[in-house]
Amino acid sequence: MSHQHERSEKVCLNCHAALYDRFCHKCGQENVEPKQSFGQLIVHFFEDLLHFDGKFFTTIKYMIIKPGFVTNEYVNGRRANYVNPIRLYLFVSAAFFIISGMFFHSSPPANSSPVKNKTTDSANIISINPATLVGTKSDSSKIQTDTLAVVDLRKGSGFINDLNAYSKVSEYDSVQKSLPAYKKDNFIKHYFIRKITEAREYTHDNENFGEKFLYKFKKAIPAVLFFSLPLIALILQLLYIRKRKEYYYVSHIIFLIHYYCLMFLVILLMETFYTFGSIGAILSFFTFALSIFYLYKSMRGFYKQGRFKTFIKFSLLSILGITTLALLTLTAAINSILNIAH
Repeated sequence: MSHQHERSEKVCLNCHAALYDRFCHKCGQENVEPKQSFGQLIVHFFEDLLHFDGKFFTTIKYMIIKPGFVTNEYVNGRRANYVNPIRLYLFVSAAFFIISGMFFHSSPPANSSPVKNKTTDSANIISINPATLVGTKSDSSKIQTDTLAVVDLRKGSGFINDLNAYSKVSEYDSVQKSLPAYKKDNFIKHYFIRKITEAREYTHDNENFGEKFLYKFKKAIPAVLFFSLPLIALILQLLYIRKRKEYYYVSHIIFLIHYYCLMFLVILLMETFYTFGSIGAILSFFTFALSIFYLYKSMRGFYKQGRFKTFIKFSLLSILGITTLALLTLTAAINSILNIAH
């Protein structure tokens, strides 16, 4: 309730209903003077901010300590103490991408990136003394081995370097054909490297193409998560088909929104841990493992079924959910390549 003066007229300014109290019984608007001073505007802002903060921290607290509890409360109509799921998702996801972009990810790659210079320097160093790489092989074998060595070191050990390794499709195909079967790239890696190399060759853009792809792809992650919600909710609807009268389709969406919000926080925590080196990697692994166990506990807490039934449905949800996310992620990745190419 605001500290503004109540109007003497007992008619709601919003819906024109007759009033019997300070608040309208139809639309809920407070019957106060519409003119506000600057001070009243500032006070109203902080009241709303503190009110949201209180609800936000209450919602997050119970989401963490009581898996499935907040969803159960909201679905059963006890909503006054918690943030609306859609509003919570928008706030948490926006905060996640802002914080993650500021502290854990780089900005869009420039045309002159240190990665390119490093790659070029590595290739130049190798070409200075190829004999040290090929030993006493014949000339033809020496040329082939030298080429492979240059490409291998240009590729580096990370997927991002693999994306930047080749300037022509023929170069990549030649290297793949010369490798034994067990050393060749798998289907997915082969597809992406070849497609990105095709796009690079088509656009004559050899600079940091892999970084550009990852930057475009990261921007598509919110869309992947958004479109996965109704699809994975449909999986839950099928898993709990016998309880369809108790749990509607929207109930499953609310359940997933709460889990997604927690996962945003978990990923931020994991990215923070990764900055601590090997110990951080171990902490990140256990944090991720706990988040998977949290999904099982949430299903137990919300759907109220026994351990065995919940575990079976949890396993099926994990398999089908990961498959759904993988397909959407693949679609987003292909779209990112096409966006760069055009």
